[in-house]
Amino acid sequence: MFIYNFASKYIEWPSSYKDGSFIIGVLGETPMLKELTTATNGKKAYNQSIEIRKFSSSGEIDKCNMIFIPYDKTGMLQEVVNKLKNSSTIVLTDSEKSQKDGFLKHGAIINFVSVDGKLKFETNKTEIEKREIRIAADLLKLSINTI
Repeated sequence: MFIYNFASKYIEWPSSYKDGSFIIGVLGETPMLKELTTATNGKKAYNQSIEIRKFSSSGEIDKCNMIFIPYDKTGMLQEVVNKLKNSSTIVLTDSEKSQKDGFLKHGAIINFVSVDGKLKFETNKTEIEKREIRIAADLLKLSINTI
């Protein structure tokens, strides 16, 4: 639900990302693929139908609004960031605990972490600004760590 809420309420993409479907990519096999598909079924983000796409490798990734990289695929983070460096794609990562900026320093824009059994997130404001994306100040205030 975090990803859906971010997409539909707190993040604004440039106009070139507002045509066609709102694409949320998922790298590799992960339970998140099914969860996202179920959570977004029939829903929209900014009047765009949401489409969930699975990518098996960084080479398959094309234009998408968001790409989720599960923990077991974070070894591919640098490849994905390099491929998307000139895009307005939000790169989301997942780690069991705060990496003290680890994934953020390597180009992730939002990193999900577990704190005392609750899902929280960290943000990379520098990457947000590079990608011409606007994130609501309210969302940044909820971040447990911002670089």
